Amino acid sequence: IGGLSKLTKLRTLDVQSNRLTRIENLEAQVNTLEELYLAHNGIDVEGATCDTGLALPFKELNTIDMSRNRLTDTSPFAHLNSLTDLWISGNDIKTFEDVKHLGGLTELDSIYMEYNPVASEFEYRKKLAEIIPSLSQIDADMIGGPAQHGYPSASGGGGSGGNSVVKMRQMQETAFQKAKAYEQKEATATSEEDNVKEEKPDAAGVDVETASFEGKKAGAATESEVSAISGGNAAASPKEGQKTSSDDTEKN
Repeated sequence: IGGLSKLTKLRTLDVQSNRLTRIENLEAQVNTLEELYLAHNGIDVEGATCDTGLALPFKELNTIDMSRNRLTDTSPFAHLNSLTDLWISGNDIKTFEDVKHLGGLTELDSIYMEYNPVASEFEYRKKLAEIIPSLSQIDADMIGGPAQHGYPSASGGGGSGGNSVVKMRQMQETAFQKAKAYEQKEATATSEEDNVKEEKPDAAGVDVETASFEGKKAGAATESEVSAISGGNAAASPKEGQKTSSDDTEKN
């Protein structure tokens, strides 16, 4: 790792997925570095113990993520007394002897070790808690939580991967709750609109009925007028016939 000599106030360093095999050149950050993210590299125990790397006496370093590397034991972290969170899932740590280097870290509160061979050992959680008495969380489960009693772990792979899965689940749950609340709000609004429509009189219906009634009146009037006209014509016809007959008599 190069180019850090002038970054004397650096508190967080994230160099994940960079094909690194060694951690070195961190002298300028020995008094300030708090979080170091090195997941998905190729760092083994030798590469993690360089004199200018993790071997330095960091005073503020509290979080290290070295999940998905090539570690075979925890010796590179044994002297880091300020460490509170250690994520080393997906390495090649095989036995509890390889974990005992962490026994003296009295501030270590959370550790991720899933997908190491040792995680499949009998009473893995119990023995890990005995080795590191300060722990309150192993992988994604609190000590004394569901996993302690044989229920499935909430972890999704430990380290940065495990945290990402847990956060994603929380985001999905939040999104689901928001969507559900929105649907309920829409349903309530629709129901209120329907109630308002039922309470209001149908103005268009009244107009149609009135128009129909007026049409019937007009129709009746027309029929009367036609009858009157027809009657008048019928009465006039004989008179015209009579007049014609007199005229014929006079002519004769």
